[in-house]
Amino acid sequence: MKITSQYVSKGYSIISGMAKGVDSYAHTVAINNDGYTVAIVGNGLDICYPSKHDKLMQKIQNKGLLLSEYPPGTIPARYRFPQRNCLISAWSDEIVVIGAGKGSGAFITADYGDKYGHKVLYM
Repeated sequence: MKITSQYVSKGYSIISGMAKGVDSYAHTVAINNDGYTVAIVGNGLDICYPSKHDKLMQKIQNKGLLLSEYPPGTIPARYRFPQRNCLISAWSDEIVVIGAGKGSGAFITADYGDKYGHKVLYM
């Protein structure tokens, strides 16, 4: 949350996947500090995943941007999340990886970032 606060205070937008953990904290910190946040999801925009993030999704819709490459009704599926991470990376100039395990979505995003020539920081 501290790292996100620092980025938001410098005027950076926060781009993430609205997943449990670090993603949801980053979106929340951005919203609570009058920052701008973009959530790129791996399902249709009419579905909130994870479902417990329904209030967060509503806040992002009101104060930020929700994006999906999938039409309404597309349910979350494991194979869609790496594709979503590719988009997160493409939209980001700098990628910050925090506390991610090997094979995690964060590392997939970082790998795409390396391929795109974006700055990738591991914390």
